[in-house]
Amino acid sequence: MTPSEIENFWDGYPNANIALKTTNFFVIDIDKHGKSNGFESLKKWKHLNLIEPTLQAKTASGGKHLFYFKREDEPITQMIGFLPGVDIKAHENNY
Repeated sequence: MTPSEIENFWDGYPNANIALKTTNFFVIDIDKHGKSNGFESLKKWKHLNLIEPTLQAKTASGGKHLFYFKREDEPITQMIGFLPGVDIKAHENNY
């Protein structure tokens, strides 16, 4: 898209969400749905210290996305249901 096309899109849809294809990065997707609270699940996870500070985005549903670059020397796999309310989105066709 050109800068002009992007500006026109945002003028027409100012509240649209942005989707990023997870080709070179992965996302820790934290949600609160029903009885599953990903924030609480992470607090109880014994390896919480492995999650380093990073770029974050608040989701429309009150969750959070944490963004990390994929490393060639340490492959990461997609894990839906990694913890209750926490998914690892790493497949190259995820958005």
